[in-house]
Amino acid sequence: MPSLTRSAPGLGGATAAADRAPDWVAGGTPEPLRSGLVGVLGAERVLTSASDIIRYASDASPYRSFPQAIARPEDESQMAALMSYARRQGVPLVFRAGGTSLNGQSQTDGVLVDVRSGWRGIEVLEDGTAARVRPGTILGHANRALAASGRKLGPDPASTEIATLGGVIANNSGGMRCGTTKDAYSTLRSLRFVLPSGTTIDTADPKAAERFAAAEPELAAGLERIRDEIRSDGDLRERIRRKFEIKNTTGYRLCAFLDADEPVEIFQLLLVGSEGTLAFVSEATMETVPVPPVTTLAWVHFPSIAAATAPVGELVRAGATAVELMVAPALMVAAHSIPGAPEYWKELDPDSAALLVEFGGEEAGDLAGAEASADRILEGHQPLASA
Repeated sequence: MPSLTRSAPGLGGATAAADRAPDWVAGGTPEPLRSGLVGVLGAERVLTSASDIIRYASDASPYRSFPQAIARPEDESQMAALMSYARRQGVPLVFRAGGTSLNGQSQTDGVLVDVRSGWRGIEVLEDGTAARVRPGTILGHANRALAASGRKLGPDPASTEIATLGGVIANNSGGMRCGTTKDAYSTLRSLRFVLPSGTTIDTADPKAAERFAAAEPELAAGLERIRDEIRSDGDLRERIRRKFEIKNTTGYRLCAFLDADEPVEIFQLLLVGSEGTLAFVSEATMETVPVPPVTTLAWVHFPSIAAATAPVGELVRAGATAVELMVAPALMVAAHSIPGAPEYWKELDPDSAALLVEFGGEEAGDLAGAEASADRILEGHQPLASA
């Protein structure tokens, strides 16, 4: 008898649906899944009621997908037991912490694994140049712990105050100041993760490569085969490099096969941006980045999107810490709906666009030089005069 009753096809691809819950939800988690999960984790760590299922059916996205149950393991041993059980029974698991996904990644019609409450914590390392974090830790909280060192974690998504590090790593979250050199992939030092088999690996362990190969020989051999195939094809190598030199969160980060040699190192990098499909990340050690003590900001208006994007490369090369494109229709909506927005935004040409440009420095004198450089660059691109 199957352990899982499906409400929709697929392993968890959420789709836009009517608001009404399916009939099976009224009875809560079906048997034998209910008793199976309770047997693995205990009743206090499994939510099975209709109200819980409905509560967890939504995240920050416009979709709803009703989980069969909600599991709440509190440590690696419980997570390993849950993943081993799910693998044996063919039950899909989806991890959720902050639930800030805009595309339904933290929804499922299988078992939703809540990793918020028992998976928090940050340890500041090496005078703040690195940090050891747990997946339920809110990114903004981690940055406040690092603030005394004048450092922060590299990723800076708009959801910093609610997004958790587990989701940041799973989605390789970026942000306005992050680029491709400060994201989770580029600042990752080591991971602890739990595999579907229940095996736990710490890549900071000097014997991690040996343990990984012994525990998962088929996986390790498969990673080596893919590595060798990619590296033997010059055109493919170049294409992968080109694709991942820009912001790119589509699919697995195949550049991992070029950036690391050992299977465990490749797998660690593949976990970044994998959306929880390969393993559960229970802990991460990440390099931090400096926070500029002083910053300067400019809003620059252009007649078109093309004109606005033309100076971006020059501004970045001049040291801009952030360059954000803002299209006129969005600014016009903001002017009509957000108190304090400039009144003249209401009358912008709908075809126009603007750049929000930020420079940072150690002291005010640094900003004067940055502003002069930016002025010289922008003069050559004829921005519009602001009202």
